[in-house]
Amino acid sequence: MAERKRLGEILVGLGAIDERQLERALARQRESGLRLGRVLVEEKMITEGTLVKALSRQLRLQSVKLDSTYIRDDALRILPADVAVRHAVIPVDVMGTSSERYLFVAIEDPTEKEVLDEVQAARKPDLASLPDRPTQP
Repeated sequence: MAERKRLGEILVGLGAIDERQLERALARQRESGLRLGRVLVEEKMITEGTLVKALSRQLRLQSVKLDSTYIRDDALRILPADVAVRHAVIPVDVMGTSSERYLFVAIEDPTEKEVLDEVQAARKPDLASLPDRPTQP
């Protein structure tokens, strides 16, 4: 498996920042302890949208625009509300077969393993009994 590219390298490759901006942001990152993406957004070197695009590319994950995404009711029923609120996670969709179902969530930082582990553990077990598609009235 190919090694994952660094975020700064991706942003330079996209033309979003240049090498000098990257070096400046990396220095601030070392001083502040913040993540590189957060530093770049706070310093107004990139937008949140550019950060999401670069992170999606880096992590090989699809991004989602919640304001234009249909959120399925059955996805909302799978994750307890207190877990979703505590971690700012939004259940979006459920896919798969009756024996193997997947809950898709929108999450600010998909690299936070602790959050993903808690979401996985908190899912309600009745996934197989949920309908494949919502019924329309």
